Amino acid sequence: DSSQQAHMLFARLRELDEIGAEKVYVRAPSAEGVGLAVYNRLIRAAGFEVIKL
Repeated sequence: DSSQQAHMLFARLRELDEIGAEKVYVRAPSAEGVGLAVYNRLIRAAGFEVIKL
């Protein structure tokens, strides 16, 4: 379920922020429905600094 995956992803990102992680690698979700909203939020959380691998 995309909504549950989004919830879990952002919970983990908060944990990484708390421990001071400097870099986080995330596979971009599908650009449809909830995935598009998650992708947009990830871009904003990264301060629009994205490196495509």
